[in-house]
Amino acid sequence: MSSWRRRGRWRLLVGVVLLVAAPAAAFYLGRRAPTPEEQIADAAPPPTRPVTAAVELRELEAGEVFRGSVTVPSSALSYKAEEEMVVTEVFLAAGKRIEEGDVLLSVDDQPVFVMEGDLPLIAPIKPKASGSIVQRLQESLKRLEFYGGKADGVFGGWTQTAVKKMYKAAGYAPPVPEEIEAGQPAQPAQPAQPAQPGQPAQPAQPAQPAVKPKTGITLSAGAVLFIKTLPIKVLSTELQVGQVVSGAVEIATLLTGEAVVEVQLTAQDLALFPPGGAVLIRSDDGGFEVDGVVESVDETFDETGGSTGWVAAITTDRGVDPDAAGRSFQVVVGAQGTEGPVLVVPVTAIRATADDQLYVLHDTGGDAPTRVVVETGLESGGFVALTSSGGALAEGDRLIVGEMPPEAADAP
Repeated sequence: MSSWRRRGRWRLLVGVVLLVAAPAAAFYLGRRAPTPEEQIADAAPPPTRPVTAAVELRELEAGEVFRGSVTVPSSALSYKAEEEMVVTEVFLAAGKRIEEGDVLLSVDDQPVFVMEGDLPLIAPIKPKASGSIVQRLQESLKRLEFYGGKADGVFGGWTQTAVKKMYKAAGYAPPVPEEIEAGQPAQPAQPAQPAQPGQPAQPAQPAQPAVKPKTGITLSAGAVLFIKTLPIKVLSTELQVGQVVSGAVEIATLLTGEAVVEVQLTAQDLALFPPGGAVLIRSDDGGFEVDGVVESVDETFDETGGSTGWVAAITTDRGVDPDAAGRSFQVVVGAQGTEGPVLVVPVTAIRATADDQLYVLHDTGGDAPTRVVVETGLESGGFVALTSSGGALAEGDRLIVGEMPPEAADAP
């Protein structure tokens, strides 16, 4: 290649470079140095955006909230069938109040009565039987006004008559009498007999009337169920007509005490639940609310005797409905509240000056928020009741509660 062609190419390359570089050089050479104010502005963080919350008009309540559940003291009521028997009637039902003398059920068409007593009837009571269980029976029959005699503990004729009256009053045939002493047929008169060798004379014997056999009734072991305290309420039963029973069988669950709301406590909670202390019991949705009182506080233990904490029993003036057994409620200690709806804002909206004057920043939509002097009241759950100077605030007004960086606000 000739030298003049090489020189021509180099001249073209240099020209292109100068053509591209000249404008860039002119831009950088013509740019002035930033002022100190501009440097400070460039170094400052980007402006933030205010976070606002609405002023609410509602009631505000305060207090420490615990969880409690309704517990019901109960015991099982059992019936012992002497043999395989069929349940022919059932008068037990959830919520039924059992009174002394009631018929609870019948088996093989024979009634089962309930009486108040602390001894179980585990064996039949036969005529002339005696003992404490007979005495309990007589005492019950006296309360039911079937027996007017002395509670001497002997199952004699008067007591048996009272049992028959009880059966008839309930609409059942009494137990069938059975012979307890044999009778004697009538005896004709016997003339006097002269003495005989080796035998003395026999006087005449008058005629003897027939002697009827003595009978009595036996009260079967399954005829009466003794319960220590009556009346008593039935919590539940699964007994059904036609059910075959044999031996001991549970026929119902009974309420043996007052239902209470129980709260599990730690040692740190004990000071909040003094016996006799006032609490508030309410449902989670706020639809139910009632004043309660701490009835007792007891320590609980595991199988090894180690303490597992404490349990507070809460009751009310009108009692606790046992039908609510197992339901959970809020138990509020130190409950207090506003008298009706008030203005409520998040506590983060409250600010203070150097001299402790409280105020909020009202976002009116203008360039700058308006400072409003306020006074605060009850505080609960991150909110506080307030009143504004001159009634400057109303429900729905928006207050500044914080600042949000623009990049956070723009984030999806």
